[in-house]
Amino acid sequence: MINSIFCDLISVLNERNIRYCIVGMSDHFPSDITGDADLVIHPDDLAPYRAIIKAFPESHPETLHIQRFQHEIVAFSDIFIRRNAGTCLYLRLDPCTHYLRNAHLLLRAEEILENRRLAVDEAGKQKSFYIPAPENNFIYYLVKKIGKQACNAVQVAHLKYFYGQAPEACKQKLEKFWSSGEVQSQILEFVQTGNLALFEKHAGTWLNIMRSETSIPFRTRVAEYKRHLYRGLHPTGLVVRCNKSQADIEALKAALFCGFNLYFLYEGKGKISLLSLLKKRISSTLILVPDGIACPIVDIDVSGLSVPEATDKVFRYLADRMKHRLSRE
Repeated sequence: MINSIFCDLISVLNERNIRYCIVGMSDHFPSDITGDADLVIHPDDLAPYRAIIKAFPESHPETLHIQRFQHEIVAFSDIFIRRNAGTCLYLRLDPCTHYLRNAHLLLRAEEILENRRLAVDEAGKQKSFYIPAPENNFIYYLVKKIGKQACNAVQVAHLKYFYGQAPEACKQKLEKFWSSGEVQSQILEFVQTGNLALFEKHAGTWLNIMRSETSIPFRTRVAEYKRHLYRGLHPTGLVVRCNKSQADIEALKAALFCGFNLYFLYEGKGKISLLSLLKKRISSTLILVPDGIACPIVDIDVSGLSVPEATDKVFRYLADRMKHRLSRE
C-alpha cells in the first residue's frame, strides 16, 4: 500500500525547497513503510520544516498529527495517522539535523546531505524523494548501529548493499572515525561477511574509538540537560481510564504502536501496564516515558464503541492535544 501521508509530506518539502534526504534503507518507500522514516535536514531548514509539520493537518484535514517528542538535542519524532478504507494509515517521521548519539556529534548534516540524489526504483525511474550518496548512507547507518551497539542480519545486509554501491568511497569514510587499518579491516569483514559474532566481539571497542574522536561542548551538555528536563515536565505518555472491553484494548493498543506509554486503570486493581498485558505482541522499545515520571490521567470513555470508533476517539483527543501544544511553541 502506498503511504499517502509520506507522499503528501514529501511533496510539500520539495515544493518549499527543504534540503533533506531519507537515510537508511528506503528501497520500499513510499509503499510498505512499516517502521520509521528517518530524515536528515539541513540546519538552516529546520525552522521552515517545523512550520510545515505544524500546518500540515490544516492543509490535509484527513490527517491527524498525534505526537511529537525530542529524543536528541537536534532530533525529533512526529507521528501522523490517516483513515484509509476503514483502516488507520500511520507514518512516523524521525527528522534530525546533525547526527548525535548521547550528545556526541558524530556526523554533520552537511556531510550526509552532500551529493544527495533522487531515489530510483528497480526500473531506474526516479522517485519523488531524496536519499544520500551511497557512501554517506553507509557511514550514517554504520555509525548508528555501532552507536546503538545492536545490529541484526537484515541491518548488516543493508550495510553490505550501501557498501556495494561505492566500496572505495565507503572505505574512505571509515578513516574519519577509525584510523587504524586493523579496525577498518574488522569493520569491512563484518560488513562483507555479515558475521554478527564479529560485531558482538568488537562493537564496544569500535564505539569507544569513535567517541574518543569527539567531545561534548559545555553548550551541548546544557542543551541535553534542558531536553531531559522538558521530557520530564511534558511526558509523552497517557494514563487512560477504561474497562476491559475488546474495543478498549484495540484502541489503546493502536495508540501504543504510535509511541505512547499507556496504562489501564482497572477499578480496585491499581495500575497495570498495557505492555505487561500484551508483551508478546508489543515491542518495549515503544515505551518512551522515563521511569518514575508521572503521566497525566485522561478519561476517555470508549465503552460500547466499535474498534474503529474507539480508536478514532483516542486519536482525535491526541490530535487536539498536539494542536494545542504546537500553538504554544
